Amino acid sequence: MPVAQRLMPPGPRGSLMYGVTAELRRDPLRSLEQMVQRYGPAVRFHYALGQWAYLFTSPEHYRRILVQNHQNYTKQHPAYAVLAVALGNGLVTSDGDEWLRNRRRIQPAFHSTAVRGFGSAIVRHAWQMLERWERADSDVLDIEREMMRLTLGIVGETLFGVSLEEHTREVGESFSSFNTALAAITASPLSLLSARYPLTRPSRQLHTAARRLRAVVDAIIAAKGEQLEQASVPDDLLSVLLSQIHTGDRMSIPQVRDEVMTFLLAGHETSATALTWTLCLIGQHTEAARRINEEIEIVLGGRAPSVDDIPRLVNVRAAALEAMRLFPPIYAFERHAVADDVVGGYDVPAGASITLCPYITHRAPEFWEAPERFLPERFCGDGSHDRFAYIPFSAGPRGCIGESFAMTEILLILATVLQRYQLRCRSNVIVQPVPLITLRPAGGMPMVVTRLH
Repeated sequence: MPVAQRLMPPGPRGSLMYGVTAELRRDPLRSLEQMVQRYGPAVRFHYALGQWAYLFTSPEHYRRILVQNHQNYTKQHPAYAVLAVALGNGLVTSDGDEWLRNRRRIQPAFHSTAVRGFGSAIVRHAWQMLERWERADSDVLDIEREMMRLTLGIVGETLFGVSLEEHTREVGESFSSFNTALAAITASPLSLLSARYPLTRPSRQLHTAARRLRAVVDAIIAAKGEQLEQASVPDDLLSVLLSQIHTGDRMSIPQVRDEVMTFLLAGHETSATALTWTLCLIGQHTEAARRINEEIEIVLGGRAPSVDDIPRLVNVRAAALEAMRLFPPIYAFERHAVADDVVGGYDVPAGASITLCPYITHRAPEFWEAPERFLPERFCGDGSHDRFAYIPFSAGPRGCIGESFAMTEILLILATVLQRYQLRCRSNVIVQPVPLITLRPAGGMPMVVTRLH
């Protein structure tokens, strides 16, 4: 009997040698968008050197890959091997039994009770930032830099129980260097496959930045070790991880280091990026800003926000969710197919390299009315979008463990900042997103900050 022919998604072949690499390197997001516009929500494209990759952007694709058959789609993908240069084998990059064990170890740190306890620290750090703004020499501030510094300090206190103030500059510079190197490496198939070794200029930059970040992590662990010798064991994440080194279900120091590195970077970068885009969009939309300011005045009445206020900050929450629709911090992510599967009616062979792109799905006109417009009201009330048409925190068993923490942090910071300051983008600045580890604004986010009271 003849063998049935596979049904593959349509897509571009590109050049014989380099496929569509040149287009992806020049403008990754726009290239992926154009593929979907031309070929549909499932695309198979020639990456380079005879390698073919798959792009899936429909909610039904996400449902299949992230939930229904998630065991078949692992992170054994070259992109995660690059991330692992810094993150090691932490939650973001690990798979299988080790990932499941460590997720269970870490989960209590993100229980709703624990997250509620972070509220006062989040607000205190935000107020300290605003006090620094009052002493600033200029009314123009790089809000991206400010949010990165703020969320780094919050992660240090809430998850690690230590101050990261002395490490702020080192983390910022090292992570920016790592980000730049990562973008250069992922744009080149050969660099991507050899990134674990410092053979090229971008990979050497990557390894140097990772080495500097590991030095910070070692300092954090050492500081926490000194704390634990002098006092009773607190219940922050790092204390819990270190305490397990000496138990039957033990972790090793390298495992602890990998998880600290993961939360040091992922725990502050994603929230800071979401805050940056939200403040930018609110500053560009007068009516949305008015509704938010009125809500903050009614709910808070001039006092500092608390976790108990969050359910009533409906417009603040809607603005944050809408900003993450337009500019999801994790704009795309990859998977590796272990065995043959069928996704959206198309055959996916074992070994396939797969990209999922929430950035495209979040802007698809078949799921969102006026998809390019900032309309926070679409997230007020129950909403009517497909659950998998909006996945800023991914979905399924591998969904972001820190989603509740991130949303609590984002909403409390927004309420604190907008209660005291109006922020506006400078009129001569055009903000463009740059796809690095997260979707960051090119050149930062310079904004004019004006004291309200």
